[in-house]
Formats: sequence, C-alpha cells, structure tokens
Amino acid sequence: MTQGFDSRVSCHMTNVLSLLNEVQEIKAIPVALPNGAETLAIKKRVVYLDSKSSLNNFLFVPDLNCNLMLIAQLIDDNIC
Repeated sequence: MTQGFDSRVSCHMTNVLSLLNEVQEIKAIPVALPNGAETLAIKKRVVYLDSKSSLNNFLFVPDLNCNLMLIAQLIDDNIC
C-alpha cells in the first residue's frame, strides 16, 4: 500500500477499512481523484498510531489506491 503526504488533500484518506477504529457511517462525501475522476468517501473514524497518537477524521474511500495524509491535519493533531 502506497502512502503519501499531500498538502492538497482536505482530509486523511484510506481505502483500507481495517485501519479504522470505531468506524462511523457518514453521508457520502465526493472526493476528486488526481486523474480527474470523482468517487465517494463513505465512512470515517480514528486511526491509532500507538497508545498516545491518533489521526482523527480519517475517511474511508474504497476507490483510492493509496493512503493520503494531510500535512496540516497532522500538525493540528500534534503528530508532527
């Protein structure tokens, strides 16, 4: 699984549902892909990195082919 840090994305996103803890169904959110196509985020929740660190509001987007992490959100979550 490819992972990337991107300053252009609006939220953390993954296509690996097993990474998410305490998953919540959400109203589908449109997500623009780099190739110009559009897909939907359909779930969200927290990803725990360890016992002290977590990434909040991580979106589940089944059609992604990588994990995307928003740099500004990492700073807000005190990860970096």
